[in-house]
Amino acid sequence: MNLSLAYDGEFGFTATLTVNMEPKNSGMYANLFYYNEQTGKLEFVSAGQIDSDGNVELAFTHASDYTIVVEANIMSDNSQVDNNADKTIPAPKTDDNISKYAWNNTIIIIIGICIILIIFGAVLYVRKKSGSEEE
Repeated sequence: MNLSLAYDGEFGFTATLTVNMEPKNSGMYANLFYYNEQTGKLEFVSAGQIDSDGNVELAFTHASDYTIVVEANIMSDNSQVDNNADKTIPAPKTDDNISKYAWNNTIIIIIGICIILIIFGAVLYVRKKSGSEEE
């Protein structure tokens, strides 16, 4: 989970962030990492155990971009990182164009229904008008 706070710099106190990480993660640890823009690396900030309701409390002291990683243990110790840490793993590509066109099918269906209603109304109008002329 990624978080970004719209404030710049230190708070001057230790803030506690409470986040719901879903009950299915109960007993696991939520590890809070800060994205250091100067080094381009994630730096461990704090961790907390996820309770039975899925909530976790994480302490931090400044506003920035953060990432929460759910793991079976606390990730503050670099020795827990596997030997593949230096390998670059590309992020999966996301298709941002999907959201732009997500409404196309809905709009087409609505327009189709409107056309059918207009035709149905026109047919009823013509039948009613032709029926009144015959009388």
